Amino acid sequence: MSKIKPLTDETIFSFLNQESNHNNLHDDPISKTEIPVTLDQLQPYALNPRRSKNPKYDEILFSIETVGLDNPPRITRRSPDDEKYSIRDGGNTRLEILWELYEKYTLLAKKANDKDEKEAFLEKADSFYHIKCDFYPWYDDTQALSAHMRENEARGETKFIEKALAVQKLHELYIEEDLLNSNLNKDSEQPKPLSLRKLAERISEDGGWKVNFSHISRFNYAVDTLIKYIPNVFW
Repeated sequence: MSKIKPLTDETIFSFLNQESNHNNLHDDPISKTEIPVTLDQLQPYALNPRRSKNPKYDEILFSIETVGLDNPPRITRRSPDDEKYSIRDGGNTRLEILWELYEKYTLLAKKANDKDEKEAFLEKADSFYHIKCDFYPWYDDTQALSAHMRENEARGETKFIEKALAVQKLHELYIEEDLLNSNLNKDSEQPKPLSLRKLAERISEDGGWKVNFSHISRFNYAVDTLIKYIPNVFW
């Protein structure tokens, strides 16, 4: 029979550390917290609704290059297993621009012959590579997608077809969510289909993106029928 080892401070801390590492691959904050990150640690949101170039891309690039990043993107981590943080609610364009500026000034530094000029370029490149972002704990895709659309609409006009695809994706996510909740609660009835008005209300409540319910039927017709025949018109 093996002898039980006595508890010591060392064994207790060792056990707690093992539990912590097992439960959290990444020790992310549990509430909104500003954290330092590098561009290598960031990735666009997986369901980013913007498929085309932001019409304000050049304007945003000029602003960031001239005066710096006044509004760092908010970030989250969709899964503890994810290696990188994801953009939480808008900011995918800013992430793309930061990479472009970092690469631009890194290249200028390599080509510079003057030492002071080279150091200035490297310092500028580093200001785009090392940033501080507000981290928010992950909630779910329905809230995130709605929030991305809200931010995209506020910072740069999105295309009709991008809105249509986002609404349809949100509808799919709500169906999956309601079905899952129904299966978990055996006493509940099967979820009823969402009316266009209810879908619009739910999108607005989840992420603050206001969608007129009368537009949803047009969105559906565009995605289900028209885009097959006139994709270039939409994009």
